[in-house]
Amino acid sequence: MAQHLRIRCVVKTDRTGAHERIHSVGGVKPDGSHWKLTQDKAISDIEDGTCVFYIERPAGHRIDVNRRSERWRQQVPQQVPQNDGG
Repeated sequence: MAQHLRIRCVVKTDRTGAHERIHSVGGVKPDGSHWKLTQDKAISDIEDGTCVFYIERPAGHRIDVNRRSERWRQQVPQQVPQNDGG
C-alpha cells in the first residue's frame, strides 16, 4: 500500500526550464518525522506506487501530485485535480 505524503516545501533551482526547476520536495510524516526527496526519487516513488504525494490548497482541499511527460521525455511532478463530484 502506498504511503500518502503531504508536500509542504519545494526546493527550487535557479534554472528556468520546467523540468529543471524543482530540486526536491519535503514535508512531515503522520508520525511527526520530516522527509525530503529529490525530484528523481519522488518521480520514481510515484511510478512504482511507493508513495502518493499531495498538497492542500486551501486547507482541507487535497490535490494529488502526479507526474507528466514533457515533449522532450523529461518527467516532472504536476498537480492532479481531485474529482469531488461537484
